[in-house]
Amino acid sequence: TRSKIPGSGVVNVVDRGIIPLQNPLDNSAEDYSEKLNVLFNDQTIKYVFLPKGVYPIKNTIVLGTNTHLIGTVPNFTEIRVHPLWRPGQRVDAIRTVNNAAATTTISNLLIKIDASKGNNYFDAIHWQAGKNSVIYYAHVDTYGAPGPSRCRTATEQYGNERNDYHFSGNGGGRVWGT
Repeated sequence: TRSKIPGSGVVNVVDRGIIPLQNPLDNSAEDYSEKLNVLFNDQTIKYVFLPKGVYPIKNTIVLGTNTHLIGTVPNFTEIRVHPLWRPGQRVDAIRTVNNAAATTTISNLLIKIDASKGNNYFDAIHWQAGKNSVIYYAHVDTYGAPGPSRCRTATEQYGNERNDYHFSGNGGGRVWGT
């Protein structure tokens, strides 16, 4: 209801043309990273609500200083690395601004990364928001490559170094249910 009130600072992404998709996600799925980044960069928007569904991204999404990204329940609301996003080096799926005073919050969602077939350069969440920030039930599901580090057998390399949660710079705050 509050997302319908002009100037409330609350946005339901569906009202901005970001329609949640369903699994399975195929290569023709739309990329929502640009539309989401527009919302996260808008200083008049404080709360961004993602209803149940899948939101594919082909580029890093960056949460602003005062952004509160809210899903419904982990595994119901999912930000997923698009099947066609195949970087050749480490990259963040989600990152916050590097700001000690940031009050950034991410809650009740799943960040899903397909690391199969050598597509395993993704760090899921790179947190640089300060001591007043919160991660609350933001789960990461990286599938397709076992282990977070460079593991080798005699014939096969399982993956590249990557982090589910990476804290650097001013990264801090409170973390629950990860």
